[in-house]
Amino acid sequence: MKHLLKSYVVFSLLVGLLIGITVKNYRFSVDLPAMGDMGILLLWKDTEREVKDLENNSISLKAQIQQLEAEIALDKEVLNLLKSRDDLKIEIGLGPIAGPGLIVTLDDSPVRPREGDDPSFYIIHESYLRYLINILKKGQARAIGVNSERIQINSNISCVGKVILVNGKRIAPPYEIKAVGDPELMVKVMKQSSFFRFLENYKTLFGLQVSLKVSPYLELSQGTGVIDLESFGVAP
Repeated sequence: MKHLLKSYVVFSLLVGLLIGITVKNYRFSVDLPAMGDMGILLLWKDTEREVKDLENNSISLKAQIQQLEAEIALDKEVLNLLKSRDDLKIEIGLGPIAGPGLIVTLDDSPVRPREGDDPSFYIIHESYLRYLINILKKGQARAIGVNSERIQINSNISCVGKVILVNGKRIAPPYEIKAVGDPELMVKVMKQSSFFRFLENYKTLFGLQVSLKVSPYLELSQGTGVIDLESFGVAP
């Protein structure tokens, strides 16, 4: 009788352990042999209840895992949407940005115009800013600013008399064009452009001040959010 009792106990515990470890919805059911020992019957019933509890816990844990997986997937989707939104804001000039980049500085010539020379050869024109901005864009600049003004997707750069306006706001020389992006690529594209060679030629002939400076870290503030839909001030 003791040997039989020990066998049933060991068998019951093994079944409960296996079901708990494998985490399966498996109902353990077996008819007990007709025995007069009430202790064995009670022990068997207790084991069966433990198995049922493990099954219920397994179902509950699976449901929680599925819910967490769904929430994680949703969170990733939301994060991707937020990143796309931020990237788009940077692209159109409405989001702040920081990183390595290039600074192009322009200034009027300190040299007095010679007799017979056109005085316009000695000053920086708004068209120069437009061309340089386009060159930087070809160099894959992520964001560009001129002095304190952020260049937006259709910023207007114009001239009233001798005054240059960016986004309708007056800027004064020296004109500092900051571009966040790959400095090496932007320098390469800049130096390969015919317009930059034109500026260097005017630097030699008329004293225009033109310089390039690579910066390991630049910060550009976000744009004003005011977008001029009637004119796009960057020349083709």
